[in-house]
Amino acid sequence: MFGNKHVSAYGRKMGNNTYWYAVGPDGFWYNVILGDLDSKMAVLDVEPIDRDVRMFHVALDRLAQNKYDKKSFMEKYGIHMMLFLFLIVLILGMWFIVGRVGDAVAPLGQANDNQAKLTETQLTITERLDNIVRNLGLKESAPSGVANSGLIPVGT
Repeated sequence: MFGNKHVSAYGRKMGNNTYWYAVGPDGFWYNVILGDLDSKMAVLDVEPIDRDVRMFHVALDRLAQNKYDKKSFMEKYGIHMMLFLFLIVLILGMWFIVGRVGDAVAPLGQANDNQAKLTETQLTITERLDNIVRNLGLKESAPSGVANSGLIPVGT
């Protein structure tokens, strides 16, 4: 294995267990020796291999990748597990925040009930004061049905 590439150690050696490879214009790795390199022309003097042999090498390359480039469990499923964990944390955070907002808003419901009671009490006090003022004659009485509506009669 060289540079995350699996190549077969066959063919012509450059030394003791030393094989040289060159990448051809088609992307295939060719086994070369020093005599195959033409430094003047800057070309690789290698004949392409037969189609069947090339398919054999492609199959060997895939088998080597299946056997030796196995991913661990975390490499395979780690991103999914992290996404799931993030989703759980997000849901728990939202549940916690909504609970806190509910606790903060709960006194507002009680304040609303208190405000309704105060409004009723103020209406009763206002009606009593209005009756007292009318009985003293300081204010002329309004026609019936208009006193509580807030409307002022015009030209009656």
